[in-house]
Amino acid sequence: MGINSDQSVTTIKPQPEGLPPRPIIPEAQRAEAIAALKPVDGVIIFPETTATATIVALQPDIYVKGGDYDISTLPEAPSVLDYGGTIKLVQIEIPTSSSAIIRRILRQ
Repeated sequence: MGINSDQSVTTIKPQPEGLPPRPIIPEAQRAEAIAALKPVDGVIIFPETTATATIVALQPDIYVKGGDYDISTLPEAPSVLDYGGTIKLVQIEIPTSSSAIIRRILRQ
C-alpha cells in the first residue's frame, strides 16, 4: 500500500483557513496504522503528489483507489492500464472530511 509523504500532502491539500497545517497525522503514524491492517503486506511512503512512479516501479496486479475518484480522471490510471493492471474503485460508505473533524474538535 502506498501513502503520500507529509510533504506531498502539504502540496496537494490546501490549508483551510483557521486550521492547522496538513497532514495532522504524520506519515510514520499513518503508515503504521495502514500496515496494521490484515490485508496489507507492506507500506511505501511516496514523495510525489501522485502514486504513478511507485505504481510503475511495482506494477501491482490490482490498483485500488477510493470511490470518490473516477478512472477517467485518475492520474495513475494510464500507467496501470499500460502495463495491464486492473483498477478497482472502492465505494465510500461513510464520507469523511478531516477538515470537518478538526473544526468539530476546535468548537468543543
